[in-house]
Amino acid sequence: TRATASVAVADDDEPPVVEPEISVTAGAGITEGSSASFTITANPAPSSPLTVNLAVTQTGDYGVAIGSKTVVIPTSGSKTYSVATVGDNNDETNGLVTVTLKTGTGYSLSTTRATASVAVADDDEPPVVANLPTLIIEDAWDYEGDEEHFGGLLYFRITLSEASSETVTVRATTQDDTADASVDFGSLTAWHQTVKFKPGETRKTVLVLIVGDKKREGNETFNVILSDVVGATLATTQATGTIIDDD
Repeated sequence: TRATASVAVADDDEPPVVEPEISVTAGAGITEGSSASFTITANPAPSSPLTVNLAVTQTGDYGVAIGSKTVVIPTSGSKTYSVATVGDNNDETNGLVTVTLKTGTGYSLSTTRATASVAVADDDEPPVVANLPTLIIEDAWDYEGDEEHFGGLLYFRITLSEASSETVTVRATTQDDTADASVDFGSLTAWHQTVKFKPGETRKTVLVLIVGDKKREGNETFNVILSDVVGATLATTQATGTIIDDD
């Protein structure tokens, strides 16, 4: 009955330390001016408060304090981390606040939940776009005439759809077609190129001088182009000037 016996041997070594794995989850979306909420969790919970590194970024411009940050996770194992946003009166696209965990001492990072984002909704109305008056320019024609440098005149009428309370300006320039500038007509000089409508005015005229000659050459055309309008929109961008040959 006593041919064998056993003696208990007690291990006196500490168990290996298990580093907590850190993860982050995002709270519900917010409206600008509110704080984005994130929950940072350590699994298993640390035996003493644990400092975790992270970075805060934003998509859009919501006044977020971005950059490298830290959070201390208590022995309970989780911590709520809040990121404030700033409200404004500017209409802008919706954005994101993102928290990304960074490596540090005494923990590892989750391979699937190391970053999280909270949606930020803009709550501003888009700017009111005023209904601007429109500009049109009409075609013009005249006979060539037979005296060099003293031919006819083409009157291009530019009309504003309604009077404006502000000054309206538009640039008018000539463009050759079958007629050539300076040979068949006088191109608009620098001081004629900008047409200005003072408040209350609705009609202006651009004059182009025809260069007359005694050649039989058929009718010729050129264009007057409108551009760089301020205070209105262009209903038509160009008109055609027709020089009628009368030789």
